[in-house]
Amino acid sequence: MNRELAVNQMKSVFTLLSNDVEEIRVYGKENNNGFAQRTLLRTYFAFIEGMICQLRLVAIATAKDYPDLFSNKEVILLKEERYQLSPKGKLETKANFQKNLPMLLFTINCYTRIHSPDFTVKTDERGWEALNDYSRIRNNLMHPKSLNDLELDGSSLKTSTEAAKWFKSTLLDMFAVCAKAEEHNRNKNCR
Repeated sequence: MNRELAVNQMKSVFTLLSNDVEEIRVYGKENNNGFAQRTLLRTYFAFIEGMICQLRLVAIATAKDYPDLFSNKEVILLKEERYQLSPKGKLETKANFQKNLPMLLFTINCYTRIHSPDFTVKTDERGWEALNDYSRIRNNLMHPKSLNDLELDGSSLKTSTEAAKWFKSTLLDMFAVCAKAEEHNRNKNCR
């Protein structure tokens, strides 16, 4: 996939998943029940995971055009791959899925490097802490081991809302900084 296609796909995924979140949010206002709450939290986490993946795909596509932008190790991590030998001594590529939050930080760092902006994810804010908690809540919803894993209380909903706001704010801030840097570079090159 080339960079332009990856960027366009990222924009489409952002729009589609944002629309999903908005639809279930509206539904939840009219039907404030456990189903709506669980569905909203699952849907929003799909938005987070989807955007992390799309940012990675843009970085991978960009790396093809600018091979010195990322190290080989970084590209392998962006692709979530690892290598090993088969029993017959042949090189095999295996999936190497990383934990969501470290991958989020790594991916944002790689994505912003494409545009050369100064952008740092604010991990010292309550939203980052909430995202860590939200990740646990989401895992319980997706892989329930008991009825308690499926029950959401006010604290879980508040934490998840804080995390969602923090993530979307971080994402939009990152896009704004990258767009500003890109505009600056375009103007500099036109002179």
